[in-house]
Amino acid sequence: FLPQQTASYNTNTGTTHQVTTWKVVLSISKPTWMTGTVGSPTGKALVAGGLTLGTKGAMVDPAVHPTLTFSARKPVYLGLGAPGNVSVTIDGRQVTLPSVASGHLIRLTASGAKAA
Repeated sequence: FLPQQTASYNTNTGTTHQVTTWKVVLSISKPTWMTGTVGSPTGKALVAGGLTLGTKGAMVDPAVHPTLTFSARKPVYLGLGAPGNVSVTIDGRQVTLPSVASGHLIRLTASGAKAA
């Protein structure tokens, strides 16, 4: 994987912070319904692999999209119709998804995944 990219931003408090970009790969083993937003559960629609997920979502068929890859700087909120059909890597690390009911949101960050 390529090294993580960073960009500085000023918080107007005299402090400059680094924003890290992280790479996410979703591997789909069987068809599943998937929603995805960036920044918040009602945020901007996630676009990955030519699919726009958003809050309405889309059916993802692994015959067409075996993987969806994207980069993020903000938390990503995923809703999965069949969470067991999706595995996640963040910056090359396999991430264990939390146990959530179908359609409940999972929050992805550079450090991992947790129920939202």
